[in-house]
Amino acid sequence: MDAHPNLLLELQGVSLELRRQREQRAAYARRLTEIARTRQALLRELSQGETELNRLATAIRNGERELTALEEKLAHLRDRSAVVRTPKEAQALEHEMELLGQKKADAETQLLNQMEEQEKLEKKIADYRKETQAKIVALDAESQRLAQLSREADELISTLQSDEQRLLSMLSEEVRAIYTRLLEKQVIPMVAVVREASCSGCLTTLPSALVTDLLTKGGVEFCPSCKRLIYHSATPPPKGD
Repeated sequence: MDAHPNLLLELQGVSLELRRQREQRAAYARRLTEIARTRQALLRELSQGETELNRLATAIRNGERELTALEEKLAHLRDRSAVVRTPKEAQALEHEMELLGQKKADAETQLLNQMEEQEKLEKKIADYRKETQAKIVALDAESQRLAQLSREADELISTLQSDEQRLLSMLSEEVRAIYTRLLEKQVIPMVAVVREASCSGCLTTLPSALVTDLLTKGGVEFCPSCKRLIYHSATPPPKGD
């Protein structure tokens, strides 16, 4: 077939580098997505902790108001007990004050527990916020680095695509079709050298006539087994060299 191995090898080098750069760019994109998700998860967890802290603070305020109301009721009952006229009324007031006193004690215990929980949660969130901020700074720095690498990969991919098209245009229609098919099917390498009468791509022993033609006439053929484009390392130089 009408093509010199050097041209095909140059094309193959460009195609393989283009493939590698595309894979690398895809890896950058996956990692950037992962970073964004990790960042959101960190912020979401921090937000959940702060929401819990706000809920606890609200519960404490409500508990303080409830305690104040109970104290006011107890004070009112004490004032009434000072002017009671009958033992029955005094007994009823004493019973009511006892119930309110127990309720007040329970409210005080609950409020104390909530305040202790609030103190612990505030420290935990402060530590987590500091840790989260440090992680986010690191993630943002990595994100910026990957975004720059991705832009550089895009530029290189554009250049390689142009080079690939230029080199493809220098091939005959037949060889270009074979090479393109191999590339699309990811038969790598697409171009293989003949070593000891065998295709280095699939290691199949080639017909002696084919090997002789490649050795004497140069150019490229395709392997009968794997359909790769093959050439002999001792192929003659192209005409004009």
